[in-house]
Amino acid sequence: MLRSLLLRPIAFYQARFSRWLDRRVVPARQQILNNRRLFIFPYSAGWGFIGVSVLLWLLGTNYENNLVLAVAFFLSALFIVAIYHTFFNLSGLSVQYIQSAPAFAGEDAEVELSLSRLAGAKENIELNFPDARSSRLDLIDESELRVKLFVPAKTRGRYRPGRLVVQSYFPLGLLRCWSWLDLQVEVLVYPKPLAGVALPLGLG
Repeated sequence: MLRSLLLRPIAFYQARFSRWLDRRVVPARQQILNNRRLFIFPYSAGWGFIGVSVLLWLLGTNYENNLVLAVAFFLSALFIVAIYHTFFNLSGLSVQYIQSAPAFAGEDAEVELSLSRLAGAKENIELNFPDARSSRLDLIDESELRVKLFVPAKTRGRYRPGRLVVQSYFPLGLLRCWSWLDLQVEVLVYPKPLAGVALPLGLG
């Protein structure tokens, strides 16, 4: 009883967030990442970096030490520059759903995507569907790259694995820039085949 009361508000806010995400990142087979579709926030290392910068600033202010203040201001400037680099590492990236291969229930289904960049190199890009293995790639020398992801086929029929997570921590690992893309991926999942009994041998 208590557990159901606690899960009810969580499910309510998850549904509201899903509706907001559907309005902000409209489902489409091809999407170009821009400032509307990208989100950026400090990673765990980023919060530690901010804490060290604030601590150095407090120490430099308290002891009137210009060298410590200079280090604090340098770290703050480095963090601000990292925001732009992390954001523009994914901005302008085009993600397109190509096709998916049928699979049996309980197996991994293959989903093929195409990634292309409009301008600038894209490094350390991570792609993954919910409950699936992630894949890392770079777009430096190539302007377009095809990648195959594998998602667990849980239920038979037409299975939709959910939104694709595209994220990057480049260049310093202080910030996480990501997006949830609904590429309308659909996988045809066949019923799981059962092992048959041994065939009877005919009499000669």
